[in-house]
Amino acid sequence: MGGNFKIMSAYHESIVGIPWQNIKTIYIDFPWDYESHWHLEYEIIYVIRGRQRITLEKELVELKEGDFFIVAPGQVHSYMNEEGKSEIMIIVLEQIIFHNLGLSSKEKDIFLGFLSKTQIARFAYSRELKNTFDCLCLKINKERKEEETGYIICLHSYVYNFIMNAFRNVPFTVIDKQETGVFKRKFDKLSPVFDYVEQNYNLTITLEDVTKQVHFDKFYFCKLFKEVTDTTFVNYLNGFRISKAERELLNTKKTIAQISMEVGFESFDSFARAFKSINKCTPSAYRKKYVV
Repeated sequence: MGGNFKIMSAYHESIVGIPWQNIKTIYIDFPWDYESHWHLEYEIIYVIRGRQRITLEKELVELKEGDFFIVAPGQVHSYMNEEGKSEIMIIVLEQIIFHNLGLSSKEKDIFLGFLSKTQIARFAYSRELKNTFDCLCLKINKERKEEETGYIICLHSYVYNFIMNAFRNVPFTVIDKQETGVFKRKFDKLSPVFDYVEQNYNLTITLEDVTKQVHFDKFYFCKLFKEVTDTTFVNYLNGFRISKAERELLNTKKTIAQISMEVGFESFDSFARAFKSINKCTPSAYRKKYVV
């Protein structure tokens, strides 16, 4: 669900279309492959037991029981099948969750700075703390599967508890930026543009607006953006706006016309065309399909 933009040998994965928004958890207890991809969200991988192989750019990383791995936004990665029984928890987070907690600017910078670095932590902490992480993973998975009344509140509380325990108690090692590959370095050049779109997608955005964020001329910007995302900026912006519209369709009772205006489209017709191009169906059909 949601828009995926193919790039180079990987694709841009979006976490949109999730009923409880902004956070996605994936509990896996079987050998698992997942192709190369990247996203604007932060990703935390925790190995409950067994092993998991991850490719980071072209480098292979082997994770064992108790290990953590944080994937920074824009980092191309994939999952490789590891034989034998294993359990892993993956948590994918949007920046906005730290803007909705009433944190000070300093606190937001601390957490976003922590999650914005690709880093690893080997199991070098107490067994008691590992039991805490394992217990939280089981609670997250249980709430996600059973969806009892109030489960969204429980999910968020468990995820925040998980992150805080890792932040305070687990010794992470940052992977040298020079080792993260050419793609990540190019992505970093465009990071202010992605941030600008996140904050202003509901407003009119021109090419001049975004080139000012990175101080590039239009020709270089368009060339670099196409190289990184394999699409034009206009297509990317439309896709981003559609991802926000999908959430509104799934989680509110707003009219489709109202949603199209709130996510930044100048006309309903342009919204409908863009939506159908990405989802192969109309907004009303999409809502009908996924909202019970």
